[in-house]
Amino acid sequence: MTDRIQNLVDAGRLSREPAPDGEIAGLWANAVQAFHDASAGSISANGRLVRAYDAGRIAAAAIVRSRDLRVRAANHHELTLAVAGLVSGADLAIAFHEMDGCGGYVQTWSTAGRRARPMPTCGARSM
Repeated sequence: MTDRIQNLVDAGRLSREPAPDGEIAGLWANAVQAFHDASAGSISANGRLVRAYDAGRIAAAAIVRSRDLRVRAANHHELTLAVAGLVSGADLAIAFHEMDGCGGYVQTWSTAGRRARPMPTCGARSM
């Protein structure tokens, strides 16, 4: 583990907890389902964006849990994406960093009912 990961464990934002194979497989299955949902033409653009974000977030959680880590922070989506980037290769780290800008946007849009606005840092730009 990196020093950054250890610092998060020491701060109580992450814990070391063995992950059963079934939990990780379940997370991957949910990520794939969310990805398929995001591809459905029958849902709104907002619905596709939310499901695409969910797919990436759940995949990030699977990566984190596969390293026997569990996020214990209030900002768990943000931290999950950051930790997944730390424990994965460079290409995935860049993708998770780009997704980090989407979380607040998706939550704000879907809870406030606002019209979608382009966000240049959002990893789901092509939606």
